[in-house]
Amino acid sequence: KEKTLAEAKSLADSGDYVSAIALIKNAQEIQGDDADYQTALKNYSNLYKTEVIASADSLATNGDYVGAITKIGEAKVVIGDDTELQNKATEYENSYIVSVIDESNALVSANKYTEATALINATLSEFPNNQKLLDQRTIIQNSMPKNFMEVCAPYEKNKHTSLYAGTGSFTMSGEQYRNGVTMKVYESGSWFLSNLKGEYSELQFCLGHVDGSGMSNVTLTVLLDDVPYMSYEVSSAGLPQLITVPVTGVKQLKVFAEYGDYNGYPTIGLGNMTIK
Repeated sequence: KEKTLAEAKSLADSGDYVSAIALIKNAQEIQGDDADYQTALKNYSNLYKTEVIASADSLATNGDYVGAITKIGEAKVVIGDDTELQNKATEYENSYIVSVIDESNALVSANKYTEATALINATLSEFPNNQKLLDQRTIIQNSMPKNFMEVCAPYEKNKHTSLYAGTGSFTMSGEQYRNGVTMKVYESGSWFLSNLKGEYSELQFCLGHVDGSGMSNVTLTVLLDDVPYMSYEVSSAGLPQLITVPVTGVKQLKVFAEYGDYNGYPTIGLGNMTIK
């Protein structure tokens, strides 16, 4: 026993706590446990734990939470179940999850939904039961733009309004647009209604003159729950413009178009319509 304790002390004095701990544990299995072994094991385990936590804290401070978690995991293999090590592992994991969610939110803000989802899924492969990650994936999926014509296609329209979905398309300024609406405008105007169900936050579409139609300028008015939100001037000489409409809590969308000075009956298009 004395030889084992002396050898373990020598290893520990050189900073090799892992070998010192292994030597004591091996001696306990072979020779049986006693107070001297228990004292030595506790002493070297605490020294090793202090060293590991200091190293892991340094990694975490520099943003390397995965490295910090790995360090703690290695120490748990050597020491065994330990409350302080487990608390540290939980601390680093929580910080790591927060950093991943922040990064995914930045990607979502940049409309990089695929990248944000991939980041969350990759992190879930490491922490498959983390509820915050699971919730974040759901949030990202819900915030992704959806095809307006698939989820909110007009339920009522006048006969001069045409719907385009799937492979149908129309042309504005020489470019093809899909998944949207065209409105041929006569004296009485043109309109459509859509049920948003109060489930969405933002509507986007490209607005412009449809090629080959009359050259009259058009005013497009958007009403949200029958309250005018904004009117947009659609110039026959202008390029399509990207329109963004906040629709949080809105149940009904109404779009109405009328022309100004007559220069042929115009047709306008709302193309590439998305909602999120």
